[in-house]
Amino acid sequence: MTSTLIANLSPEAIATLNEAWSFWGMDLQITILEEELAELSEALTIVHLKGAWTDAAFEELADVLVCLSQVEIALRAKPFSIEKGQRTQWEPVETACSANERDRPDIEISSPEMHLLLSSLRLMKQISKTRRYNDGEAVMSYGIITEMGALMASLSWVCADLNEAGWFERVMAIRDQKIALLQKRLERAKAEKRREM
Repeated sequence: MTSTLIANLSPEAIATLNEAWSFWGMDLQITILEEELAELSEALTIVHLKGAWTDAAFEELADVLVCLSQVEIALRAKPFSIEKGQRTQWEPVETACSANERDRPDIEISSPEMHLLLSSLRLMKQISKTRRYNDGEAVMSYGIITEMGALMASLSWVCADLNEAGWFERVMAIRDQKIALLQKRLERAKAEKRREM
């Protein structure tokens, strides 16, 4: 896995994620990401205690992959500071991901899923902190971008382990199903909004 989640998404799936971000707005989508990170953290704790992945953990991992893919699409569309040599707001996430992958801790001491758990908790804390300082509104701060890069590195390690065990394709299939469900929810919400007008 690289520092991108959208490389193996179909153009239709990318369009769905982008449209959902536009329709419901960044604040709601970041709130959903927070919720999904909390649910993943809970599932990862169970994985660690049981010593084995569960279907519930695959579901939660797929939910986080959907949310983060949506963030990636949105940040790739936003220009960044030309002076810093970055073309989009996703590039600092990639930089942070690369730095974390280079500084990969000794996985023998702690499992990749525990690194993902800690990265999830740190990202949730950064989102909460940003909301606290911005009147409850989600803002893409440097702290969030840095923690998102660390989370992407942890995801990379976990996905590599899942791929080795033959489970990664299962997670991707669940992710694709969730995007298809999102498309249906989006269509219903848009139809309802048209009726209200």
